[in-house]
Amino acid sequence: MRPSGVRDRCARVLADLGIDGPTSVDRLAEQLSQQRGRPIRLMAHPRLGEMSGFWIGLDDVDTVFYDEALTGLHLEHVIAHELAHIAFGHGYDEVMAPEVLATLFPLLDPSMVRRSLARKEYSEAEEREAEVFASMLLQLSADPTARHLAGLPADTRRRAADLAATFGSRRRDAR
Repeated sequence: MRPSGVRDRCARVLADLGIDGPTSVDRLAEQLSQQRGRPIRLMAHPRLGEMSGFWIGLDDVDTVFYDEALTGLHLEHVIAHELAHIAFGHGYDEVMAPEVLATLFPLLDPSMVRRSLARKEYSEAEEREAEVFASMLLQLSADPTARHLAGLPADTRRRAADLAATFGSRRRDAR
């Protein structure tokens, strides 16, 4: 998929979730949970090894685990990235190691972990989509003008975002 196609798809998902201004990963999780009709939990975990975060879908709840050592924008980006996998319905096809399940869910029968038992490496396109989505969400929330526009009608905020995209940072043009 072309980079502009990925951005367009991410923008549509954000719009479908009703996110068109400053927000947080907690708010994104709430919106996504309402849209899907199932709770999403965000949980810090001390032993994720080489992973910064990942998503596990149980029969009745989705859980995003993230490395408890993460802070600030890195933490927000990791959570937004995992929530993007949920929002886009990115798939699974490979069994997660039983020892990982036992570490994460010592009190649960691994057979209860529906999606984890079929976890896979995401495709390059799915990873790019999740990265772009997370970056767009954080950019939207970090934009200093966004805070000033938060009280305005959605249509006015969209127009301001279009103007900012057109006349904003030159870093993008310098590449």
